[in-house]
Amino acid sequence: MLPERHVFPLRAPSNEGTIEVAVPRSPTIETLGEYIRRNRAGRPFSEIEENSARRGARVAASYIHRVENRIIQRPSNERLVAIGNGLGVPTAEILAVAAGRPLTEADAQDERLLTVFHALGADDRELGIKLIVALARARGAKAADVKQIKQTSGKKRRVA
Repeated sequence: MLPERHVFPLRAPSNEGTIEVAVPRSPTIETLGEYIRRNRAGRPFSEIEENSARRGARVAASYIHRVENRIIQRPSNERLVAIGNGLGVPTAEILAVAAGRPLTEADAQDERLLTVFHALGADDRELGIKLIVALARARGAKAADVKQIKQTSGKKRRVA
């Protein structure tokens, strides 16, 4: 069963836009091939290949085609990440589909939030953190939780 599409508005002081997020109608688990086909949305395999190369490791258009059509049934995690990058979908989502398990609603929400957050510039990210802190306070989050959010948002993280 194909998912229905819901549009979640994103409003910021400097810009307005919308983010389209797929929300499944039923708990049926789609196959990896169906997932790729749905997220490819008619785009040519060569475009997915180019996108994967821009965002990390290149995965050949012919390989994506073979995975979509179930000729290759167990691609490696590295190839799945590259396909996900090419499709522009969250890594955790494509890995979950490949493993045959759906993400929990909380996992899906986290992934949607991170996808949107990573698309923002540095100034807008800081604004996003401030908005989330304000929302947490308004909804009655514990002061310690809000303090932790504020402390971790200002830290520079070193990636090994």
